[in-house]
Amino acid sequence: MSPSRGVRLTRATLMAALAMLFVAAFVGSGEPAGATALERGGKLPKLTQPDAEHYARASIKSKFEYFGYANGKLVRCNKRVSRVRIRCKVKWWIGDASAKGWVTVWYRWKHDDVWWFSHGRVKILDTYCLGVLDKTKSQCTSTKTWGY
Repeated sequence: MSPSRGVRLTRATLMAALAMLFVAAFVGSGEPAGATALERGGKLPKLTQPDAEHYARASIKSKFEYFGYANGKLVRCNKRVSRVRIRCKVKWWIGDASAKGWVTVWYRWKHDDVWWFSHGRVKILDTYCLGVLDKTKSQCTSTKTWGY
């Protein structure tokens, strides 16, 4: 066959061929089109302690904007509840307020992706109220809860 009788590849033909190859490579995995990772037998990854500490800090920062400026920050994630759930102790102080409590972090499927979620409870004590205003500890304490 001479070169003049061959199929001429235009840019449009070449792009269509590449698109078909791309679709065949990534969609043609032999699974039903609507199958999610969970239906395919996918397991949630194990939540590690460093990841849990990172997510716990992010969760606290989203609830308390001043957390980034706080002193004596402690986030210790050492209570494993399950493969994908860890409970963390948290405490910090800033100015006349000190806070301590816990944050639980876990992985969960959402829209065929792994997402992290959290909930927590922190008690905040106003030491100025306690020391200078001579109020009781219960009058100077507030509790913040978030998540779920």
